[in-house]
Amino acid sequence: MHRQKIENNTLLISGGSSGIGRALALELVKNNTVIICARDQEKLEALQNLDTRLIIRQCDITEQQQRISLINWITTEFDDFNLLINNAGSRVSVDLAVDTEQSQTANTELQINFLAHVALIELVLPHFKRQRQAKIINVTTGLVYLPKASIAFYCAAKAALHSYTQSLRMQLKNTNIQVVEMLPPLVDTEFHQGTLPETVRAMSAANVMKATLRGLEFKREEIVVGMSKMAKILSHWAPKQGLKIINK
Repeated sequence: MHRQKIENNTLLISGGSSGIGRALALELVKNNTVIICARDQEKLEALQNLDTRLIIRQCDITEQQQRISLINWITTEFDDFNLLINNAGSRVSVDLAVDTEQSQTANTELQINFLAHVALIELVLPHFKRQRQAKIINVTTGLVYLPKASIAFYCAAKAALHSYTQSLRMQLKNTNIQVVEMLPPLVDTEFHQGTLPETVRAMSAANVMKATLRGLEFKREEIVVGMSKMAKILSHWAPKQGLKIINK
């Protein structure tokens, strides 16, 4: 299969100030125009100090007016904007047996891990349809196959994004817009700070970034990285055993 370098794009990475988003931003800015948004202005500025080519914008994508303002600004300033990486996310541990604020936690997790991404896609679609080629990349997780019970609502929200991504891809299959899902494994970033299990080796953000770009260069629609491949296999052939392994 022909390999095509990811270059000459104008792209937005949500949650781009840390973790996988940060690694992607620092690599992609070498050959693309990269805009990153996040809630933490200090982290954004620190990243921009590492590479002044990065364009930063503070935005809480769960807030409707901030989302609208962000996309209006990008589409006005960058007519060739053609690539969205929905990477922002958060996770909260929950004890479903005793937690008395489950619905509140569920709502928060759904907003940042699913609904905000759908809303961003809704906002960019009219602009993307006018481009020669465009791409939407949704970052989910290998846990869409086998959920980890302690972060139940994070897994549920990502599973919703996984399902939605498949439907979006089907409905846009005859358009100029490619829809991609990237499913990382456990990654050694501050996202998991203090919660990395001793039994499972976490992948570095740099290696996840490299695997993601390799998948994009080969135009893969689903990029299953590292141990997420094993989760996918176990979910089909040994789901009960897989759930036990994930929830050790």
